Formats: sequence, structure tokens, C-alpha cells
Amino acid sequence: MTAFTIAPDILSQFLANLFCAKGMELEPAVAIARNMVWSELAGRTNYGLERVPIHIRRLCAGVLSGVDAVTIRELGPSLVQVDGGGGPGQYAAERAMAAAIDKGRATGIGIAGVRASNSFGPAAYYLCQAADAGMISLVFGNSFPKVAAHGGRLPVFGTNPMAFGAPRRNGEHVLVDMATSALSGSTVAHAGSEGHDLPAGTAIDSEGRPAFAQKDVSALLPFGGAKGGIRVDPSKLSRQEHQSLMRRYTTEINMIIGPDKDIPAPDVGTDGSHMAWMMDTFSQERGFAVPGGVTGKPI
Repeated sequence: MTAFTIAPDILSQFLANLFCAKGMELEPAVAIARNMVWSELAGRTNYGLERVPIHIRRLCAGVLSGVDAVTIRELGPSLVQVDGGGGPGQYAAERAMAAAIDKGRATGIGIAGVRASNSFGPAAYYLCQAADAGMISLVFGNSFPKVAAHGGRLPVFGTNPMAFGAPRRNGEHVLVDMATSALSGSTVAHAGSEGHDLPAGTAIDSEGRPAFAQKDVSALLPFGGAKGGIRVDPSKLSRQEHQSLMRRYTTEINMIIGPDKDIPAPDVGTDGSHMAWMMDTFSQERGFAVPGGVTGKPI
């Protein structure tokens, strides 16, 4: 394979012409091309040129509208609603950030919400747009279900990216762009196209087992694992509440406990019934009666 270098402005023009040739109007075509070239230059290649065939297929299938139909509705002195008209998310989000910047200059804060849009590429692109205007920004997005709840097997949450940015005098802005899953969906797709395995603890297959190849992935796992918890006084709980709490607790930790594993925990307000509930629930989760004992009783 021969490698060569192409100037960003030439590449951007080529991409815009390509999208226009496939039926997209000029402004959205220029916006999506600009976003892709920025992604390549920023090292976010999974949002760059490798997405061209995907966008072309969606455009030709009518799933992605090529019409410049973005509308902006004023909802308040600092708030606008942007309707993407079913077109490229890159165009709708760029227009939304421009509107938010204008509002910010006028009132001190600008907020823009986008609807009826599509994938908008890297959130960091819009952070940079705001930072170039001298503004701090937050960008959030949603997506279709790709992430399993802790202890679950099926995807029920989106990767729902979140990002924040701030300008610096030297132009090297602070840009933090992340998914709320252990990996972004685009990173998984990129790893698959490159033939790379996924890191441990980032994805599961349909049976809830760790998945390392893209083809085996049924759901991604949440970033940072399980979150949240409860604190209770066992002396104030009824017997039924003890049992409900014990069984739910065992369900949540069943993958990290077992007869051959030990998680020390103080025995506060527990007795033999708690161990019986734990053993019964553990056996149900595993699908067979487990000999021996398991530990990990809650405080």
C-alpha cells in the first residue's frame, strides 16, 4: 500500500464534492467534510475517512437526509432548539454550537438542544469550536442501547457521550471527550476493522461472558463498573427486608464470589438464614446447586 500526504483543505473540498455528488446539499456537505478532516488531524480516525462509506450508504438509502433543513427556534434569551431535519449530525451540532456561542456572548450563557439529527462525530470538535471563541463548553449526546446495566446481559443504555472543554491562551485547548461506557461504540468498530482484541472488562457476549472480538460483542460495560450503593441499619429492617436485600446483593456480586473465592465481610446483624438465602440465590444464578459455601455477607 502506498502512503501519501494530502493538504487538509484539498481533502475537505474532495469530501464535500463527493457528498454533493451523492445528493447532499452544499452546506451540510461542507460541514461533514470539515468535521471528518478535523477528526483525522486530531487522531480521531474512527470519526474520519473510515466513516465515508457509512454516510454514503445511509445517504443513498434515504436514512440520512442530504437536504439543508436545519431550523433554529428561540426558546428564551439563552436557549435555542435546533431541528436537524434528519440530516448530518455534524451540520446540526455545528449550527447548534454557533447559536450557543452567540447566546453566550449576549447573556453570559448559551444552551442549544438538538433533535431529529444523526451521529455527530466527536464531541471534542464542538468543544474546540467553543474554545476558539474563548468559551468553556459542555457537550452531551445520546445513542441507541449498547451498554448493559451492571450484572445484566442485554444492552439497555446508550454510550451517551459527555465532554467538556476550556480555552487556553496558546490555542492548545483543554478538550475532554468520553463515552459513559468502558469503550465507545466507534472504538469497538475500529478495533474490529483492524483485527484487534478489545481490552478485558469492556464488553460481554450474549451469555454475559467477557467478549474480546467485535463479532462476539452483545453489549458494552459501563465505564468504571457498578456505581452507587446503599447504607442500612440491619436492626431496623424486617425479616422480609433482610431476605430481599440479601438476595439482591447476592445477585449483584454473584460473578465475583463462589466456594473457591472469599470476600471477607463483618458479620453485623446476620445469621445462618442470611447464608442460606445467599446460597439459594447463588445457586439459582448459576443454574445448579453449589456445594460448599460462599461468603460476602453485607454489613
